[in-house]
Parts: sequence; structure tokens; C-alpha cells
Amino acid sequence: MSWARDLFVAMGDPLGANAWSMRIQYKPLVRYIWLGAIVMALGGLIAATDRRYRIKVPVAAAGIVSPPDPVRN
Repeated sequence: MSWARDLFVAMGDPLGANAWSMRIQYKPLVRYIWLGAIVMALGGLIAATDRRYRIKVPVAAAGIVSPPDPVRN
């Protein structure tokens, strides 16, 4: 097989008298689908290791933030 093509062979149902149906499909550039999945996985790993997600933000003091007013009907 070359870089730019893939062949898929599938056996089908028996036709009788020791004969089987076969399907041969030519799927060009299927490897680019796998390459795209690998690139997305690497991007997710790089984003997960980003330092901005690991820095702890100080929590506001309890007296500074007040609860919202209740809704009146």
C-alpha cells in the first residue's frame, strides 16, 4: 500500500458451490482521518498541561460577596 490510498476487502455471504461474494473498496486518503485524530489528541494534551489551568485563584472572602436579592412576584 502507498501513503495516499487504502484498500478494504470484505467477505460477504456464501453464493453456493464453494463461492463467496467479496467487496473490495478503494478508500483514498483514509490515513488523514487518523492523522487528524492524533493531532486533536495532541492538542488536547497540550491544552490540558497549560499552566493557566493549574494556577490557583484566591477565593474572595465570605463577607465581601453578598447573596443576590430574592425575586419578588
